[in-house]
Amino acid sequence: MSTTTVVEDEWVRRIGPEAAKMRRARARLRMWAWGLVPVAFATFAVLIGVIAGFHRTGQGFSPVLPLVFLGAFVLLGATVCGVLARGTGFRMEGAALAALRPTVSDATPLEIRAALRRIDRFDRWVRERGAVAHVTAPAAATPATPSSVVAPSVAASSATAPWRPETSRALLPGRTSFQWFRLALGMLIAAAPLMMVVMLTGLILRRLPDGPVIVFVLWCLLPAWMLLTLGCSILGHARQNAEYRAGYRTAVGRTRGGAIIDDRTGVDLVDSKTGVVIRPACAPSLNRATYDARIREIRAAHPDATPQRLG
Repeated sequence: MSTTTVVEDEWVRRIGPEAAKMRRARARLRMWAWGLVPVAFATFAVLIGVIAGFHRTGQGFSPVLPLVFLGAFVLLGATVCGVLARGTGFRMEGAALAALRPTVSDATPLEIRAALRRIDRFDRWVRERGAVAHVTAPAAATPATPSSVVAPSVAASSATAPWRPETSRALLPGRTSFQWFRLALGMLIAAAPLMMVVMLTGLILRRLPDGPVIVFVLWCLLPAWMLLTLGCSILGHARQNAEYRAGYRTAVGRTRGGAIIDDRTGVDLVDSKTGVVIRPACAPSLNRATYDARIREIRAAHPDATPQRLG
């Protein structure tokens, strides 16, 4: 049996098969992401060399476009792998916490993230937290060792009470990540009609004595608007990370098909308007239909509720 297989089996015994599978998937995605980055830089280095050779000799311009597309494609692949690895890491933390919840009920995703880096660090964390170690006896009657520490059954940990729109929690002061992302999306949608208005206004006013100056000022609004949109998105991501550290989240990702991406299952998913928990921590991720149904149920049960704020 290879060393890799032994290590994977050790993780299965500690955090359950689901979290161990996600840990392997994250490791592969991170390997691909970091492996593609130098390939992209090498491609662009060759591109720079080709352009420099063209300036010196006047030849060799034909490979430029293929190199540009190749470098962009490789860099996009590295970015996609990195994003997928990050989302898989969040799912891994949630699955590991769900498996360990019966023995370490107050563990946080940040704790488990550090403990999942190495087996010896995980065992030390278990001892420091005073977790009750569940030991599986080997086929032969041998003494239990630290490598025999296993996580409780995920099926047992997931046997929770039915969800009800009653539990609420206090949120961080200020705008939630959901509100920042909604603002950024609204500004992005408004960018197209704004561009049309600016262009038409510029065509109408360009014949005036001060027309060119006015048109230039108007056209400066477009990049400023896009920068504001990008700023709202960045603030949304920053607030989302702060919420995750505080033990909850208010925004979920969405695909182009309308499905939601509920990957941060290690913390509560909270309705930003009422503060009511949509999905408790360590529960399975929600699909679009369940998410929308619970939002409607929460708003109907708490029409005038506002979230409490952390001091």
